[in-house]
Amino acid sequence: MNWDALGAISEALGAAGVIASLIYLATQIHAQNRESRMAASREVTDAFRESVSSMQDEQRANVVWKAMQDMESLTPPEKLQINAIAQQYLRVWEQAHHQHAEGRLEQESWEAMNTQFIDFMALEVISSVWMIRKNAFRASFRQYVDSLDVGSYQL
Repeated sequence: MNWDALGAISEALGAAGVIASLIYLATQIHAQNRESRMAASREVTDAFRESVSSMQDEQRANVVWKAMQDMESLTPPEKLQINAIAQQYLRVWEQAHHQHAEGRLEQESWEAMNTQFIDFMALEVISSVWMIRKNAFRASFRQYVDSLDVGSYQL
């Protein structure tokens, strides 16, 4: 065996090692991207679930119910609480919108959450806070929400 043949074999083995390393890295990046999407989806889903389940708190539910009946009847502390509650919902929706736009929230999850949030926008409680505070949200989200055809909320 001559030195040229040995050099060619060494180069082929080196190239095979590089190719194997690239395949391994591509597999790792793919798995990491998948995990990142799953984590983002889980985070948004948890925030959504938490914001909806927060209505199980009786005092909070009473303030929202009172606001749904007559916004003008709210005391200043209740108005502050309604503002915070509505912004919580809107922030979760904004995050879901962003994660979906970035491809990190699957379509089925987005559609389910989005349907619920569109229903919430039909409530004067939410829509009035939106009109006051919408400039504090991402421009893309403002454009999206303002383009929606909101119906009426049914209990």
